[in-house]
Amino acid sequence: MGETTTTSWLLLREPAPGTVDFVHRTFQDFLAARATVQRHDFGLLLNHAHLSEWEDVIRMAVALARPDECAALLNGLLAPRPGIRAAEARHRKLLAAACVGHAAELDPEVRHRVRRFTRDMVRPSTVAGARALGWIGPIVLEMLPEPAEVSDGEAYLLAVTATSIADDMAIDYLAGLRKRTSPDVRAQLAGAWRRYDTARYAREIIAHLDPDELFFPVADTEELHALRELGGRPYLQIAGEFTVAELIDGIVPADGLVRLWLAYGLGTSMAWLAAFPRLEELRISGRLPPVTGVPEGIRVVEL
Repeated sequence: MGETTTTSWLLLREPAPGTVDFVHRTFQDFLAARATVQRHDFGLLLNHAHLSEWEDVIRMAVALARPDECAALLNGLLAPRPGIRAAEARHRKLLAAACVGHAAELDPEVRHRVRRFTRDMVRPSTVAGARALGWIGPIVLEMLPEPAEVSDGEAYLLAVTATSIADDMAIDYLAGLRKRTSPDVRAQLAGAWRRYDTARYAREIIAHLDPDELFFPVADTEELHALRELGGRPYLQIAGEFTVAELIDGIVPADGLVRLWLAYGLGTSMAWLAAFPRLEELRISGRLPPVTGVPEGIRVVEL
């Protein structure tokens, strides 16, 4: 009894008087999967397979099920299902592919069928297709090709897919693309910063991008300070609302800034740009009002 009590203490908690839940979601998922398999209630799993919170339950159910049950479950994930969106249908097929590795024993024909249904889904050929794949969610990350094994053109599409997944799990995959010299890949990685934890993304992605001819967008003071910690960057795109004082204080070193791109208005007078002695170019988004007082030697490019 003492051992059971200790185990229960480790697995359960009481968030409010009279309410008990599990400390570890994984254990809760395991119990749900085991109960489902014991009841042969695979229809319940298939009815919820398009929901990300059911992914681990379904994986565990595949691991616990007998070969014929695995086959039925995987074939069910591949089968058309009325009432779900296209992205949800793709999610179900990719989940089937992710589950194959969890099956203790599986009919080779079922394994082949899963691969046939999913082999082209994780290699998008267009930007629209790459974004649509990313919208399926983090499960996609497990099946994308190794970044080191693809061309620059495919690396860009994979970057589009991974940066469409607004989950910090994507950072691990994106780290495999951070050394690419392709301008498109580098710009895609730099532009996705705001979707992830600022400090981690700065440390694991931004710090490794070749800054040559690359504009680094900053949307808030946290990102600006993170770039400051990295020693600054020569090309900056101001993609958020700042005060002039915040920019003068945050863009360090001041003599490291070469090009500045303003996507948000900071008033019409640009006399404050004199604080950056090496600044050569000011880009102004077309929707902003005309500027005045630009220091001599700085060319203005209206986009």
